[in-house]
Amino acid sequence: MATVSPDLHDTSPAATDPAPAPYTVPPRTVRTLIGPGGALAALLGIAGAAVAGLPVLMVHAALALIALACLGIYMARVDRAHRLIPNWAVAALGTINLGAAVGLLVTGYGAWALQGLVVTVIAAVVLMVMHLIGGTGMGDVKLVTVAALAIGVHGPGAWVLAILASYVLAALFGAVPALLRGQRKTRVPMAPYLVAGHVLALLAVLGYLAS
Repeated sequence: MATVSPDLHDTSPAATDPAPAPYTVPPRTVRTLIGPGGALAALLGIAGAAVAGLPVLMVHAALALIALACLGIYMARVDRAHRLIPNWAVAALGTINLGAAVGLLVTGYGAWALQGLVVTVIAAVVLMVMHLIGGTGMGDVKLVTVAALAIGVHGPGAWVLAILASYVLAALFGAVPALLRGQRKTRVPMAPYLVAGHVLALLAVLGYLAS
């Protein structure tokens, strides 16, 4: 049976993709400031929401959505063009999500922050196992792990929804079209689908919290 690994980071000689273009790293200032600056903004945003009496968990989800959308679009474009997910962008997203978690901790939402940490550990273990058996790339492992630090705050169900949505999208718009084109081995960049799946899950969380 023909299979297309939804990882879909096939590096075998039989892969049909042309060699990706070289990746140009952004200036060092950009790479070093986005994470800490975003983390501080997330921390202050959540603290400000608590002081103003706004729904803190909804603010957290909105900030996580903004961070993921901004950095995620960049990572998705790079992965599609260059077949890699930049470590600096993953680290920046993780730093922002960590800042948001600290914001929850100092505003009395420590239990939610801890839940996010637990889900992050679970995500890291699950994705690392998938990586070891050849089911996903290391860049995908890192991206899912740091994203779990944010979406995991809202429960393991939200994370499961994000993963399911990501791989369904990858199958529908990546693997299946490749098979229909007769490409049994292809490299489907997962970052666009991982980002889209997590964005959809965060939108679902926001909808639930607003109801």
